Amino acid sequence: MESYQFAKYNYQSQGVGVAALFCEKHVVSVESNQTLDRVARMMKEHRIGDIIVVEKRNDVSVPIGMITDRDLAIEVVARAENADSMYASDIMSPQVTTAKLSDDVFTMIAIMKKSKIGRLPVIDEDGGLCGIVTAKAILRFLVNEIENLIHISDRNVEGALHPH
Repeated sequence: MESYQFAKYNYQSQGVGVAALFCEKHVVSVESNQTLDRVARMMKEHRIGDIIVVEKRNDVSVPIGMITDRDLAIEVVARAENADSMYASDIMSPQVTTAKLSDDVFTMIAIMKKSKIGRLPVIDEDGGLCGIVTAKAILRFLVNEIENLIHISDRNVEGALHPH
C-alpha cells in the first residue's frame, strides 16, 4: 500500500481519500420536519451559513437537502413568512451534491466547480453523512502543499549554488 504525506495529513492510496482526512466531522444537521425558526437559531448558535437536512435510514443520517442563510433570507424574511410555521422541507434544496470519503482533492474541486458550490457534504459507503468539506479548507490544503514544494525547490536551488 502506497502512503503519502500531505503536510499534516496522511493519505493512503487504498481505502481512505483526502476527503476523509480534512473534512469537518462536526456537522450540524436537521431533519426535514424541523421548524425554520429552529434552523435559523441553530445556524446562529453554531456560527454557520448552511445546514444539512438529513433523513434517518437504518440508523444512518442520509443527506436529503441543504439550507443556506441566503435561503432563509429570501424564502422567509423577504416574504415576511412566519418561520415558526415553516419547515426545513419547505425551503431545502431538493438535491444534495456530495463527495465520498474516498474522493481526492481534485475530484472534490471538480464537483464543486460543476455544481457551483463552496460546501460539500461528505458521505460514507452507506450514504451516511460523516462530514463537510469547504472550498476554503481545500484552498488551505493546496496552499500548504504549494509552500512545501517551494521549500523543496529552494533547497534544491541552494544545494546547486553551494554544493558541500
